[in-house]
Amino acid sequence: MKARYWPLMALFCPLAMAGELHLPEGFYATAVNGQAVSPHQNRLNLGSGRQVVTLRYANPYLFHKEFHEVLVSAPLYLVFDASNQHYRISATLPTELEAARRFARDPEFSLTSQQQPIPYQTYRYNQAVNALLSR
Repeated sequence: MKARYWPLMALFCPLAMAGELHLPEGFYATAVNGQAVSPHQNRLNLGSGRQVVTLRYANPYLFHKEFHEVLVSAPLYLVFDASNQHYRISATLPTELEAARRFARDPEFSLTSQQQPIPYQTYRYNQAVNALLSR
């Protein structure tokens, strides 16, 4: 009897997941919509509708075989509306130490789906709280 309903369940399961967000090297997520995720994931499952992804940029910049500096940004809150698509964050990562330090202070990236830009907002530091309180 249960097997008879399985095809119906298969039809509705894809509706629960809206898509995926692909992260480039140098970026990692710590949460999606307030739920913790592994920072080792480079693909995140997304629900449908408004998404808030907490991101960080991290770059272990090696400037000598014995010396390195790990550059880590403050948390960034990426906010966008998702549908049943695959999304990709793209960034041109700096190769020189000073440029990497500047990038860590203010990471720049784009969000695309099917090679088309997707509108999004990013909030840093207290900007997220201020944006919520101003609504």
